[in-house]
Amino acid sequence: MGYQCQRPGTSAHDPHAGADREDPSLTLNWLIKSTRATGKLGIPGAYFVGDPGAPNEAAGEGRLEIEWGTLWAKGLRLGTGQCDVKRYQRHLRELILAGRAEPSFIVSQDLPLIEGPDAYTRFDRREDGYTKVALKVAA
Repeated sequence: MGYQCQRPGTSAHDPHAGADREDPSLTLNWLIKSTRATGKLGIPGAYFVGDPGAPNEAAGEGRLEIEWGTLWAKGLRLGTGQCDVKRYQRHLRELILAGRAEPSFIVSQDLPLIEGPDAYTRFDRREDGYTKVALKVAA
């Protein structure tokens, strides 16, 4: 297709529209195109209203250009939403405390709390190296 996701933790980029131009609908449209007819799509991603770093006003309001005609013609079913954090958080915490799970590999920055505002400004700007920020209170 000629598209690429430039780095984990950011929206897809269309190199034909300029390497710096995000297109948050790319991944969804790829899913629609690649799913077999009458298939199901589960979309738990981070598509939300109020994204100050969105590439345009519509995306910032949670409105994306989706290939609804293809979705409808293929008879696809769609499921969305965030994961049920409350359902899993205690179990996951116990796995972490027992040393059976180590989620720290996803953390790109491990910073003191005082650096939080700057770190999240960089995260919102989608700067390299700011895909998952963990903040720690000084001991």
